[in-house]
Amino acid sequence: MRFGTGIVLTSSGEILTNDHVVIDATQVMATDVGNGQTYGAVRVVADQAMDLAVLQLDGASGLETSTLGSSDSLVPGEGVVGVGNADGVGGAPSYAGGSVTALEQPIIEQAEVDGPGELQVNGLIETDAQLIPGDSGGPLVDAEGEVVGVDTAFSADGAGSYAIPIDKALATIDQLVG
Repeated sequence: MRFGTGIVLTSSGEILTNDHVVIDATQVMATDVGNGQTYGAVRVVADQAMDLAVLQLDGASGLETSTLGSSDSLVPGEGVVGVGNADGVGGAPSYAGGSVTALEQPIIEQAEVDGPGELQVNGLIETDAQLIPGDSGGPLVDAEGEVVGVDTAFSADGAGSYAIPIDKALATIDQLVG
């Protein structure tokens, strides 16, 4: 069983998350922390190279959507908070505060692209917020509480955590849905 987090894009239940959270799942269940309901979900579109997926929650309506900001104006030193489901415990979201340490960073992720292997993802936000397993797919928010990134990876030695810039994520998803 794998745990992750998602970002509510539409009140009808479109959820943005990391593809590595759901890529090999035979069943996906999602709990909306706003209303406490659990939904079945299906993977609608995905971009393995960017490690992004959009899920659709079955029967969802009236969900509170995330407030999306812009990652284009981020600067190193700016405060951010990674929101997630740390260690997959469920319930109230977990929070990891920190600041942007670098922009346009590449990382290598373990990935299931044509079998086990590695995937290089470029152009990421690096932060010193301590993200851990279960936070993947969750929002990286700025001081205004706006989503500026999608939490995606962390280094095992605690040297840094990474998020996909929200502007890049939305552009990628728009191209896929297109």
